[in-house]
Amino acid sequence: MQRSTYPAGETTASRIKSLVLTLQAKRGRSEADALLSSVKLSHYDLENETRAIGVAVWHKAVEEFASRYGRDALADTWRGVVDPENLGVWMRVLRGTHDPEGAFRQLDGLGGDEVRTSRWETMKAGPGFWQGRVYLTHDPRFERDGLLTLARQAELRAVPVLFGMAPGDVETISTHRSTFATRTGTAGQEFRVSWRLATDRRD
Repeated sequence: MQRSTYPAGETTASRIKSLVLTLQAKRGRSEADALLSSVKLSHYDLENETRAIGVAVWHKAVEEFASRYGRDALADTWRGVVDPENLGVWMRVLRGTHDPEGAFRQLDGLGGDEVRTSRWETMKAGPGFWQGRVYLTHDPRFERDGLLTLARQAELRAVPVLFGMAPGDVETISTHRSTFATRTGTAGQEFRVSWRLATDRRD
């Protein structure tokens, strides 16, 4: 039986940087330094947030973060996602847009060409909501514990914040895996995001 092989998964340093910036803001530099040390990286390695980083390294950083502070703490890392020091990866997503749903429609541009093993697709979108999916072709073992899904949820929460709104509410609708070729596999995750519009008023 032929063993499945997968592309070398790459993402951007921004995803680890969001963890580090969140820790620096909430717990201090020493906690951020400890997290970086655990994955054998330095602040210099994250200086350019668009730099390519292996999915395995990202997963290790998220795993370390969750083991130290709990899985629920990942939801708050949207703060590091929108930190001014970490916005370079969003340039293509935000180009020509004026609202969150426009940005979500261009989410496949996140990180530019450095992200080679994921593809975002919009299913439907409108004022105050977006629903879409991401296709992942890297090794599915990095997805089994659900930690990268939680990290993606934090990123999706951050999109409305980029337009001066409150963080979005994110729901993971489904996760599935299917075979698309004889030697490779693909995983998919579907999300729905909703947010309060700037014109909304509380009673």
